[in-house]
Amino acid sequence: MGDPSASVVGAGGLVAGEGLVDDEYRVAFERVQERLHAGDSYEVNLTHRVRVESGLEPAAAYLRLRRLNPAPYAGFLQHDVPGARAWLLSSSPERFATITGDPRVLETKPIKGTTPRSDDPVVDAAHRERLASDPRYRAENLMIVDLLRHDVASVCEVGSVEVPQLMEVESYETVHQLVSTVRGRLRPEVSTVAALRALFPAGSMTGAPKLRTMEVVDEVEASPRGAYAGAFGWVSGDGRADLGVVIRSLVTAGDGRWTVGTGGGITVLSDVAEEHAEAALKARRLLEVFTPS
Repeated sequence: MGDPSASVVGAGGLVAGEGLVDDEYRVAFERVQERLHAGDSYEVNLTHRVRVESGLEPAAAYLRLRRLNPAPYAGFLQHDVPGARAWLLSSSPERFATITGDPRVLETKPIKGTTPRSDDPVVDAAHRERLASDPRYRAENLMIVDLLRHDVASVCEVGSVEVPQLMEVESYETVHQLVSTVRGRLRPEVSTVAALRALFPAGSMTGAPKLRTMEVVDEVEASPRGAYAGAFGWVSGDGRADLGVVIRSLVTAGDGRWTVGTGGGITVLSDVAEEHAEAALKARRLLEVFTPS
């Protein structure tokens, strides 16, 4: 059951609502456009946080999240540190990285481009086709693929980096996503930790070029991202690994306050109302965890 007493409040004034664009989001979007036109970045992943107040227990929230938004990188993590405890509840569709054993292959699958699902099969097919063919979505995805080819190449054998899937549409419970795959054979001297570090943070969650765009993000976003846009998963003793990107996720310290991160890639072709609506779409199903059923 949801929590009838749950309420949604904005972080820094930003609420993942639909309809009119929040003033603070518009200001952040315009600042990003200034940086893009100045040549500081080609693409900026602009995000914000939504705060939810609810007494729902983390385990109950996770079970509801799994039902509402099933995803390949679902996970329930309880993190204890001296004097504190935190929970990460993930329903992420995005692969940050896998590393296989022999041969040691590094693979990442960035998501860039989102359109909503529809109960109407004709409308749903149109949304899927738009995602596959729209120049704006394709440009966003290609820029991140180029960035990740560079990141992967920095730790892989020369000539081994490939893009076996470029801009394929994957369909999930509430959205269609444009997904690419970048892969390479790790050099013998590169450890698993070094390989993951070379990819971090996920290029799909920063923009390109990565370092300068991270500076832009730090300037324009109203609140720290926290665990959102990071990575989680497992690393084995033999060097294999499988981690997802922390998106479509809920975070709490167990004090009745929850945080939902959401956002999307911004280019010079982006429209502020469309981008705000996309961010709302991504957050909507997560927020349903806290509504009565």
